[in-house]
Amino acid sequence: MVTVADTGLGMMPSELDRVFQPFSQGDHVIQGGPHRFGGLGLGLAISKMMVKLHAGSITAASSGRDQGTKVSIKLPLYDTNGHAYLPASNATTAILPASTVNDGGGAYSVLLVEDHPSTAQALAQLLARRKYSVTVANCLAEARVFLGQKKIDLLISDIGLPDGTGYELMSALRERAGLVGIALTGYGSEEDIHRSQAAGFMLQLTKPVGVQALDNALSAAIRALNAAPDSKVAGVNGKGKVKHG
Repeated sequence: MVTVADTGLGMMPSELDRVFQPFSQGDHVIQGGPHRFGGLGLGLAISKMMVKLHAGSITAASSGRDQGTKVSIKLPLYDTNGHAYLPASNATTAILPASTVNDGGGAYSVLLVEDHPSTAQALAQLLARRKYSVTVANCLAEARVFLGQKKIDLLISDIGLPDGTGYELMSALRERAGLVGIALTGYGSEEDIHRSQAAGFMLQLTKPVGVQALDNALSAAIRALNAAPDSKVAGVNGKGKVKHG
């Protein structure tokens, strides 16, 4: 187990209930208090996603206002064959040996465009476990180089990138035969889904991406690659449900 503790602002019970939600705000802000401490952004939400991808658990605890906060992470240990022999307490996601997970990706190549290193690593590992051939790009320029060099079946691209947007990338590729696009974004409104659709993405995943949501999106993408793709984009939420735009 890994524990990180501070002696800062601390949290009330109501704040602890939502601490792992994206862009959560503290009670001091909601009640009109000072904004100098800001919100939580995506950091803890992404941390929870990554811990769950490794079959672990993450919790936050605090004794109250001005008493600091403690975040604890528990992860299972694995033997050399990739089998867990010490499960993490309250783990909610099981990571299976590569030979037992979805093997439908073996014939497909994926270009993953994501500038956040930890998120890119976690998603690339998940895709590799599902037998996809994965190439990772950190920006539009790198993505364009790889697209010119390799046959890519599936593009999974973050929307906000250092040198542009995923919309720009997908718009330039929308007429490319045999390519399906999945957008990654921290926003999942109907407007965001429509914008992804307009750019040419078939699906949209909202961060933090759940394992079930990713698998649902991959299955839909493979079906589209094997048949005439639908013109509509679908938004996939963290629980794995697909909403068509």
